[in-house]
This record gives sequence, structure tokens and C-alpha cells, in this order.
Amino acid sequence: MLFLNIEKDEEIDIDNLFHIGDIRSVINVNEKFYVLSNKCDKLLGYYLIEIDENNPKSKKPMFLINWKSKLDIGDAELYLIENKDRGEL
Repeated sequence: MLFLNIEKDEEIDIDNLFHIGDIRSVINVNEKFYVLSNKCDKLLGYYLIEIDENNPKSKKPMFLINWKSKLDIGDAELYLIENKDRGEL
């Protein structure tokens, strides 16, 4: 997965930067990228990572799911549900 900033003429390889692989799905919501992958540090599992859109390499990504297992995800999609009562995602 490549992050391209055309204004700054910058290219960041997200796979190499955060040591993830077998990316299954990516969405962008509220200036955050959510990346679902099957490998992290060469270990098989379920990994859901939140990355800041404005400065992806400023800090380590937040792992929302960091579950090591011996199974991989075949086909996956990511969706977010908005809670209108709370005004949040």
C-alpha cells in the first residue's frame, strides 16, 4: 500500500513502514485510514490499524485489533456505522 502526497511530492510505503502484509481492505473516514491486514511482523492474524491521514509516519499506528491466529481472512470489507444520537462514528 502506497501513501502518496502529491503536494509534498512524497511517497510512503505503508507495508514496509508498519511491517504489515496481506492487506484485505482500506477505508478513509475523518482524516484516518483504517487498514485491515492478515500479517504483521510476518505473523498471521487479524490486524486493524488506524493511521493518521495528515502525517502517517508521525507516530506508530493505533492497533484497534491485534489478534494473532493461524487463520487468514479470505475476502473482507470495512464499514463504519454512524451513531446519530452521539454525533460520532
